[in-house]
This record gives sequence, C-alpha cells and structure tokens, in this order.
Amino acid sequence: MRRTMSSVNTGSTLNTKESFIFAGYTVTQLTPSCVSKREYKIDLSPTYEGQYIIVQAFREFIRVKFTGDARAFGNTVGLLGDYKTGKTFARDGSTVIHDFIDLGNEWQ
Repeated sequence: MRRTMSSVNTGSTLNTKESFIFAGYTVTQLTPSCVSKREYKIDLSPTYEGQYIIVQAFREFIRVKFTGDARAFGNTVGLLGDYKTGKTFARDGSTVIHDFIDLGNEWQ
C-alpha cells in the first residue's frame, strides 16, 4: 500500500512493508509499528541504483545508515562532515570544528 507523506503526518500508522513517497523517493517501513522502535528504508534507486538510507528510531535515539557512494552522497556536507574530506564543519559551512561535543552543540 502506498501513502503520501500527508497521510503519515496525520498520525495514521503504517504496517510493515507499507510505503509512501517522500521527496520523490519511496520510503518503506521495515519493522512493525510500536511505541519505542521504528525502522524505515529510503530507496534512492530512481536516481541512484541500489543506494538507500536506513533510518532507525528507538525511543529518543536515532540511527541513520547511508548505503551508497559518491554518486549519491558526494556533495553532502552537514553534521556528519564533508563526504570527500571528512572535515566537520559548523553550520556556516566554513568553520572547521575538531571537537565532536562542540560540533554536536553547534548543530543542535
């Protein structure tokens, strides 16, 4: 079953393997809905064949796993740093922050 993002925002729950479209990509819920744990796969295949992002949430903790290469993620810069250089930048995009506590506080 496919849903739009607006149907998810209304509080309706998804069953395992149900999907919806977000930003042009298919998002599939991989684990059954429960109060404390959710897992979603964002399939980037329409643009980047075989590449995807897994988002897992367990209570207040979030894990994001990127599976792909420079074709999909090569120009990304953010909280995880610059894909090509590994440098960790402040939100201004130019200040390099070496301390991960300071980096987390900057992006909070």
